[in-house]
Formats: sequence, structure tokens, C-alpha cells
Amino acid sequence: MSLLNHLRVGTKITAANAGVLLFLIAIGGVGVHALTDARDGFATYQTLARQTAEVGRIQATMLEVQLQAKTFLLTGSEEAAHTVGTLATDLDQRIDGAKALFTEPALNRTVTQMDEELTRYRDAFTRIMEFQATRNEASAELLDLGAKMEKALIAVMDSAYGDGDTEAAYQAGMAARHFLAARNHANRFLTAGSAETADAFRKELQSARERGNAMLAKLTELERRRGASSFLAYQRVFATQFEKVVVATTQRDELVSQVLETLGPTVNARVEQLRDASVRQQAALGTTATANIDDARTMTTAAAAAAVLLGLISALLIGRGLSRPIVSMTSTMTRLAGGDRRVDVPGLDRGDEIGGMAKAVEVFKHSLIEADRLAAEQASEHEARRERSERIDSLTRDFDRMVMEVLSRVSAAATQLNSTAQGMSATAEQTTRQASAVATASTQATANVETVAAAAEELSSSIQEISRQVAQSNGIAGQAVSTAERTDATVRGLVDAAQRIGEVVQLINDIASQTNLLALNATIEAARAGEAGKGFAVVASEVKSLANQTAKATEDISGQIAGIQQVSREAAAAIAEIGRVIGEISHISTTIAAAVEEQGAATREISRNVQQAARGTQEVSGNIAGVTQAAEATGDASRQVLDAADGLTGEAEDLRGFVSRFLTDMRAA
Repeated sequence: MSLLNHLRVGTKITAANAGVLLFLIAIGGVGVHALTDARDGFATYQTLARQTAEVGRIQATMLEVQLQAKTFLLTGSEEAAHTVGTLATDLDQRIDGAKALFTEPALNRTVTQMDEELTRYRDAFTRIMEFQATRNEASAELLDLGAKMEKALIAVMDSAYGDGDTEAAYQAGMAARHFLAARNHANRFLTAGSAETADAFRKELQSARERGNAMLAKLTELERRRGASSFLAYQRVFATQFEKVVVATTQRDELVSQVLETLGPTVNARVEQLRDASVRQQAALGTTATANIDDARTMTTAAAAAAVLLGLISALLIGRGLSRPIVSMTSTMTRLAGGDRRVDVPGLDRGDEIGGMAKAVEVFKHSLIEADRLAAEQASEHEARRERSERIDSLTRDFDRMVMEVLSRVSAAATQLNSTAQGMSATAEQTTRQASAVATASTQATANVETVAAAAEELSSSIQEISRQVAQSNGIAGQAVSTAERTDATVRGLVDAAQRIGEVVQLINDIASQTNLLALNATIEAARAGEAGKGFAVVASEVKSLANQTAKATEDISGQIAGIQQVSREAAAAIAEIGRVIGEISHISTTIAAAVEEQGAATREISRNVQQAARGTQEVSGNIAGVTQAAEATGDASRQVLDAADGLTGEAEDLRGFVSRFLTDMRAA
């Protein structure tokens, strides 16, 4: 216990807690290790579960692929074929995912083999679809050719029977019998696909061909021969298409038996192999994880029990080592507080916090003893302080009386100074108000003068614009005069041209008159010639008619030209009048321009005088501003004096209060 007494309380508690913490760390380490193992096991189990689920989906998809492939082989459904392609693509993606899940080399090889087998399965199904398409195309051709061949034979039989050609009808009937048997075997082959059915088809079709050749040899009628020839031609194509069906069916069935029916079970077997491996690993993992959890639980329980036991022991030792000395120390301090100065302080030899507390109590004990001694000394000094206080009180009363007299005189002087400063401030404010009024009036006058100046400037600008417009109008009037003169010359030319056209029309009129006379003479000469001149008389009559029409037309033209000449003369007169009026307008515009120029000069003179007046009012405003500033400076000075007086009064009051407090304190002391 002596060793524990020299250890500090914090060290003891730290040591006890350190032991408990070590066990807790051990518990935590075991727990972390167990949780890490559980996490790893759960991750592995999750991977195995994903493997199992993915394998199950692969198996289900593969079974669906096989089912849809059988549906296609039985029905030829395009939907089933499309479903097989879609499922195969989905299966490829799932197998790629399985490769990432199955990382164990042996299982990964199994997945790779399954992927290769699925690729072969899909390629084989693609070829089966191609063979099936060829088979379907040839089958459709067989149906079409069969109908045409049957129609040709029936036509030959009906025609031969109608004409009484019994031999031809018999041969056609036998050919039809063998052909129908061949069609029956072809249909059976499409359903069952046996080699015996194909041989029976070939045999019956050969018999139908022989009967057809015999029928063609007996026929003499052209239409029936054409029907027999068509039957034989169709028969050759029919045989070719059937052989295509046989080849496509054989190749399709070989792929089904050798690839689809072999690879399907193989892939399913590999899927079962992968599933069994995943299930076995899951079972083993479950057993291992359970054992690890049991071990961790056992170790955690043991470490927790040890930590609890260590904590109880530490608490017991530390509690007993602290409680007993503290109880003893409490009793000692209680006796000291009660006035027992002879009590001994326990635990002075301890090295922990209780030993420090004992040393502090020992100091406290000596301090109490010293305080008792000082109290006795203070009682003797109290009487001396009372006598000194009486002397100070007498001196204080004398000092108070003298200081109060001085402060009264200072306060009176400050009051007089304050009154004077207030008078100066009022005078400065009155000066400032009057200067402000003068400045306002001057500013208003300046603004009015500037407004007049601006209006004069605008009037001057307007007059200049009017002058420019008048000058422009004068120019336009001059252009109009020139244009009118040119138009007058043009109209005069038009009058002259109309005059010349009138002369030409008169010439044409003279020619028409001469032509009319010539036609009259020709008519007279034709009348003299008798029968021989009738034709010439007709021509002369036509010439006369044309001459009359020409004369009438020239009269109309003469009337129109006379009208044109009249209008042209009137237009020339009007244009001349327009030119005269425009000339007068030009003269008036020139007069207006001169008057406007005179107004512009007068306006500019007004603007100059107004600007000089504005500058004068601005100078007055500047002088008034100086007066205002001086008045404001005077006001500021008076306010400063007033502030100084107020400050002096305040200082006097402060001094009075300070002296009063000093005297009060002195009396209290």
C-alpha cells in the first residue's frame, strides 16, 4: 500500500483503465477479426448465390431456346425463329457474366466450353433456318406447279372426251392418276420426310411422265398437244423443286440430330455441373462461417469476463485507497474551522493528491494562527486612526469653503462668455440667411438669363434653317424653270412634227385622189374593151375602193393631227406660264432669304448681349457665395466660442463635483 500512496490518483485510475482497455482492445480485435471473416464469408456466399442464380437463368434460357427451336422445326413459325435469336443473344450476355463470376480455373473452363457449344448451336440453327427457307420456297413452288399440271391434264381430258378421242382421254387420265399419286407422296414427305416416301414420289412421277409422253404421241389436235407439252414441262420443274425439298430437309435433319439434339443436353449437363459446384461451396462455406462465429463468441465472452473482473478489483483498491484518507482529512479541517489550532494534519508524508491536500491544510492552519496575531495588532491601531480622522475633518471644512468661493467666480465668468457667444452666433445666422436670399435671387436671375440665351440660340438656329430651306427652294425653283423651258422646247418640236405629219397626210390624200382618177379611167377603158376588159374592170373597181378608203383614213389622220397640234399649242402656252410663275417664286424666295439673313444677324446680336448679362449675374452669384462663406465662418467661430463657454461651465461643474467628492471621501476617511 505504501507504493500506492506515492502514486498520483490519475496514475492509479489510468493504470486500472489501461488494463480494462487492453481487454477491451482484445475483445475488439477478436470482434473485428470475426466480422472480417464473416464479411469475407458473406461476400463469397453472395458470389456463390449469384453464381447459382445466374446458372439457373442460363439453364432456363437454354431450355426455352430448345423449346422454341422445336416449335420452329414443327411449325416453321417466324416468331419462334426470332425468339430463338433473341434468347441466344441474351444467353451470350449471361454466359459472359458467368465468366466473370466463375473465377476458379476448372469452372471457368466449363463456362468457356459452354459458350463455344452455344455458338455452335446458334450457327447450326442459323443454317437450319436457311435450309427451312429453301424448303418452304420449293414447297410453295410445288403447290403452284401441281395446280398448273392438274389443270393442264384436266383440260386435255375434257377436250379429248368432248371430241370422242377416247385414247387421248385415257392416256390423260392415267397421267393424272400417277401425277396425283406423286403429289400425295410429296405432301407426305413434307410432313414425315422419309426416304421411302421420296422414292415412291419419284416412281409415280416417272410413270406420269411416261404416260404424258405416250399421250403427246397420240394427240393430233393442236390445243391438246399444247396442254400435254405444258404438263411435261411443268413435270420437269416439279421434279427439280422436289429434289430441292429433299436436299434441304435432309441437311436440316442432319443438323438437328447431330448438333441441336447433341449440344442441348451437353450444355444442360455443364449447367448442372456448375450448379452442383456452387451448392457444394455454399454448404462448405456455411459450416466454416458457423465455426468461426462460435470461436469468436467464445473468445469475446472470455475477454469480457476478464475485463469485468479486472475492473472490479481496480475499483475496490482505488476506492479504499482514496476514501479513508479523505474522511480523515475532512475531520481535521472541521476541527480547524471550529478554532482548534493544535490538531495534527494527517497524510503529510503521502506523494499523491491527498498528500498535496494535507500540505495545503497545514499551510491553512499556520495562516489561521497568523491571522489571530494580526487581529490583535489591528485592535491597537484602530484608536490611532480615529484621532487622525478628526484632524483631517477639520482641514477638509476649511478647504471646502475656499474652493467654493473660487468656483463661484469662475462660473459667473463662464456665464457671461456664453451670453456673448450666443449674440455673435445669432448675428452670423442672420447674415447667412440674408446672403442666402441674395444668392437665391441671383441664381434665379442667372437661370432666367440663360433661358433667354438658350431661346435666342434656338431662334438663331431656326432662322438659319429657314434661310437654308429658302435657298434650297430657290434652287429648286431655278431647276423647275429650266425644266419648264426644256419641256416648252419639246412641245414646240411636237407641234412642228405634227405640222410635218399633216403635210405628209396631205400628200397621201393627193395620191389617193390621183389613184381614184386612174381607177376611173381604167373602168372607162375596161367598158370600151367589152368582155375582154371585165377582169380589168374588177381590178380597177378594187383600186378605186382602196383609194376611197385611203382618202377617208387620211381625213381621220388629219383630224387627229389637228387635235394634237391644238393640244401642243395649249401645252406650250401653259408651260410658258408655269415658267413665268416659277420665276416669280424664285424672286420671292430670294427676297425672303435676304430678310431671314437680316433676322439671323439681329438674333445673334441678342444672343451675344444675353450671354454677357448671364456672365454678369454669375459674377454676382460668386460674390454672394463669398459673403455667405464669410458669414458661415463667423457663425462657426461664434459656435466655437459658445462651445468653449459651455465647456468652461462644464469644467467648473466637474471641478465642483470633484472637490465635493474629495471632501466627502476625506470626511469618510
